[in-house]
Amino acid sequence: MKRFLSIIAMASILVVELNAQNVSFINISPDTQSMGIGGASVAIGANAFAIYNNPAAMAMSDRTVAFAASYGMWQPQYSNNTLIGVSGFGKIGDKFGIGLSGRYFTHQPYNVTTTTGAIMGQFSPVEYAIDLGASYRVIDILSVGANVRYISSRLGESNVAAAIAADIAVMLKLDDISVALAATNLGSKINYGTADYSLSSMIKAGAAYNLRFAQTQRVS
Repeated sequence: MKRFLSIIAMASILVVELNAQNVSFINISPDTQSMGIGGASVAIGANAFAIYNNPAAMAMSDRTVAFAASYGMWQPQYSNNTLIGVSGFGKIGDKFGIGLSGRYFTHQPYNVTTTTGAIMGQFSPVEYAIDLGASYRVIDILSVGANVRYISSRLGESNVAAAIAADIAVMLKLDDISVALAATNLGSKINYGTADYSLSSMIKAGAAYNLRFAQTQRVS
């Protein structure tokens, strides 16, 4: 019996942050595998969180359906922030992939005070995003993908804002080598009632090599 062990090595990763004004949680992935390798996931194969890593990978996947959920604490040594995520995708034939996901981010509560400094109570800011993604396998070695994202942010009783964003991505796969490029959070500005702020957009590029080891086992 042969057993294969796959090791993914990131040959290169480039992340360029274009803006980081507000709703920075949209650049925090709920994928524990991705976070375990420092977020260098744009070129890896599709798992249930492919819509966050690279939507183009969905069309390249050998899986028909994948679904997962996660819960994590973000910077627990400094603040009481949590991130809850659910994500999944399904294949339609050999060329199409469709994904759906959601993230819910809670911030540490803060005191609400009057103009004289008296504490009236506490408020817990919350933000969430809902994603719908699709991918298409153009040829055997090339796929493209895109997401559309609705973002909601409530930082105070009267500080509420929403925005629409999109991701575009491409993946090239030759045997065990993958090369990918993605631009994320391209969209409208967000406004809490006083000014427009840019979304936290990023450009990511990466390469991965899938190294396989074969082990022969026999029981006699």
